[in-house]
Amino acid sequence: MKKLLGIVVLGLLLSGNAYAGLLSDEEIKHNLQACKKGQYSSQNNQGISRSVLDKYCVCYVNKIDESLTKKDIEYFKKNRRYPEKFDRLVFESSKQCYLKVIAK
Repeated sequence: MKKLLGIVVLGLLLSGNAYAGLLSDEEIKHNLQACKKGQYSSQNNQGISRSVLDKYCVCYVNKIDESLTKKDIEYFKKNRRYPEKFDRLVFESSKQCYLKVIAK
Protein backbone atom coordinates (compact mmCIF):
# COMPACT_ATOMS: atom_id res chain seq x y z
CA MET A 1 0.00 0.00 0.00
CA LYS A 2 2.88 2.36 0.75
CA LYS A 3 4.18 1.87 -2.80
CA LEU A 4 0.75 2.67 -4.23
CA LEU A 5 0.47 5.80 -2.12
CA GLY A 6 3.85 6.89 -3.43
CA ILE A 7 2.68 6.34 -7.00
CA VAL A 8 -0.44 8.40 -6.42
CA VAL A 9 1.57 11.21 -4.84
CA LEU A 10 4.10 11.05 -7.68
CA GLY A 11 1.28 11.36 -10.19
CA LEU A 12 -0.06 14.37 -8.36
CA LEU A 13 3.35 16.01 -8.24
CA LEU A 14 4.14 15.36 -11.87
CA SER A 15 0.82 16.73 -12.96
CA GLY A 16 2.44 20.14 -13.19
CA ASN A 17 -0.35 21.84 -11.30
CA ALA A 18 1.12 24.51 -9.07
CA TYR A 19 -1.73 25.10 -6.63
CA ALA A 20 -3.35 22.84 -4.06
CA GLY A 21 -6.88 21.69 -4.80
CA LEU A 22 -6.78 22.62 -8.45
CA LEU A 23 -6.08 19.34 -10.20
CA SER A 24 -7.98 19.05 -13.45
CA ASP A 25 -10.76 16.51 -13.82
CA GLU A 26 -8.42 14.42 -15.97
CA GLU A 27 -5.67 14.48 -13.34
CA ILE A 28 -8.11 13.51 -10.60
CA LYS A 29 -9.45 10.70 -12.78
CA HIS A 30 -5.94 9.39 -13.50
CA ASN A 31 -4.97 9.39 -9.83
CA LEU A 32 -8.24 7.77 -8.78
CA GLN A 33 -7.65 4.97 -11.30
CA ALA A 34 -4.13 4.42 -9.97
CA CYS A 35 -5.38 4.32 -6.38
CA LYS A 36 -8.21 1.92 -7.20
CA LYS A 37 -5.93 -0.42 -9.14
CA GLY A 38 -3.56 -0.65 -6.20
CA GLN A 39 -6.28 -0.99 -3.59
CA TYR A 40 -8.15 -3.69 -5.53
CA SER A 41 -4.98 -5.78 -5.87
CA SER A 42 -3.74 -5.34 -2.29
CA GLN A 43 -3.94 -8.47 -0.15
CA ASN A 44 -4.56 -6.18 2.82
CA ASN A 45 -7.95 -5.29 1.36
CA GLN A 46 -9.39 -8.78 0.97
CA GLY A 47 -13.00 -8.74 2.09
CA ILE A 48 -13.45 -5.00 1.55
CA SER A 49 -15.92 -4.19 -1.22
CA ARG A 50 -14.86 -2.24 -4.28
CA SER A 51 -17.47 0.35 -3.42
CA VAL A 52 -15.78 1.03 -0.08
CA LEU A 53 -12.32 1.07 -1.69
CA ASP A 54 -13.61 3.53 -4.29
CA LYS A 55 -14.76 5.86 -1.51
CA TYR A 56 -11.40 5.50 0.20
CA CYS A 57 -9.59 6.48 -3.01
CA VAL A 58 -11.79 9.53 -3.55
CA CYS A 59 -11.05 10.65 0.01
CA TYR A 60 -7.32 9.95 -0.30
CA VAL A 61 -6.77 11.65 -3.67
CA ASN A 62 -8.73 14.70 -2.52
CA LYS A 63 -6.75 14.98 0.73
CA ILE A 64 -3.43 14.78 -1.11
CA ASP A 65 -4.63 17.29 -3.72
CA GLU A 66 -5.76 19.72 -1.02
CA SER A 67 -2.35 19.50 0.63
CA LEU A 68 -0.07 20.08 -2.36
CA THR A 69 1.69 23.41 -2.59
CA LYS A 70 3.67 25.07 -5.33
CA LYS A 71 6.79 24.65 -3.17
CA ASP A 72 6.17 20.88 -2.90
CA ILE A 73 6.03 20.52 -6.65
CA GLU A 74 9.09 22.69 -7.21
CA TYR A 75 11.00 20.69 -4.59
CA PHE A 76 10.09 17.40 -6.27
CA LYS A 77 11.03 18.62 -9.74
CA LYS A 78 14.37 19.93 -8.48
CA ASN A 79 15.32 17.02 -6.20
CA ARG A 80 13.41 14.09 -7.77
CA ARG A 81 12.22 13.13 -4.32
CA TYR A 82 9.52 14.24 -1.94
CA PRO A 83 10.03 16.78 0.83
CA GLU A 84 10.27 15.07 4.21
CA LYS A 85 6.81 16.30 5.15
CA PHE A 86 5.29 14.06 2.45
CA ASP A 87 5.78 10.91 4.49
CA ARG A 88 3.61 12.47 7.18
CA LEU A 89 1.14 13.80 4.62
CA VAL A 90 0.71 10.40 2.98
CA PHE A 91 0.38 8.68 6.35
CA GLU A 92 -2.13 11.20 7.70
CA SER A 93 -4.20 11.25 4.51
CA SER A 94 -4.31 7.47 4.41
CA LYS A 95 -5.14 7.21 8.12
CA GLN A 96 -7.89 9.83 7.98
CA CYS A 97 -9.53 8.21 4.96
CA TYR A 98 -9.22 4.73 6.48
CA LEU A 99 -10.96 5.92 9.66
CA LYS A 100 -13.59 7.86 7.72
CA VAL A 101 -14.42 5.23 5.10
CA ILE A 102 -13.26 1.76 6.09
CA ALA A 103 -13.18 1.59 9.90
CA LYS A 104 -16.41 3.48 10.54
